[in-house]
Amino acid sequence: AAGDFFSLHMPLTPGTKKMFNDAAFAKMKKGARIMNVARGGVIDDDALARALDAGVVAGAALDVFEEEPPAFQGHPLIGRPNVICTPHLGASTTEAQEGVSTEVAEAVIDALQGKLSATAVNAPLVSPEVLKELAPYVTLAEGLGKAGVALVADQGFTDINICYSSPRGDDLDTRLLRAMVIKGILEEITTAKVNLVNADLLAKNRGLRISEVTIRTEGRYVGW
Repeated sequence: AAGDFFSLHMPLTPGTKKMFNDAAFAKMKKGARIMNVARGGVIDDDALARALDAGVVAGAALDVFEEEPPAFQGHPLIGRPNVICTPHLGASTTEAQEGVSTEVAEAVIDALQGKLSATAVNAPLVSPEVLKELAPYVTLAEGLGKAGVALVADQGFTDINICYSSPRGDDLDTRLLRAMVIKGILEEITTAKVNLVNADLLAKNRGLRISEVTIRTEGRYVGW
């Protein structure tokens, strides 16, 4: 192997376990450097120590270990001047804990203010970028649901057809808009507390059948 740097990103499987062993290091260009941010078991620790001693590997950076947390005393790699070791669980660092705490506090404040969340585990999950693009249409979707009920109030209904028009076509993530349309409808016909989590279930329990169609529009994409 003629590479100067080897960066490992792979799962630990029977095929990758100790893939980097004495035989693998023997094929490397002298002075190579290796970074393992995959799984500890893909490198044979003792073999890497021997490669470092022989100068085959000039340096190593390890974010993962075969045993985590590793035993510091007697570990063949920890404490070497040419080996950088960092904790596998990045969230355990002081900086990461502060960052997570801030994110949680901000998410709770947003939720209490009735704002949408991109991190709820039991609601339609969309990325923050998509959420930002959808935000202007969320209230509209809920309002259309309420308006639809008003239009057929004297007739009743069981089928709900939602049609979306977007340059994204089938790439449009409709889950959030669907939930808001249903929320708007149910709030007009039931006294139950409706939210993004239970909207679909409540609709199903009331025998409502919901279908969706997405139409791709022509022209350059500028937003939803």
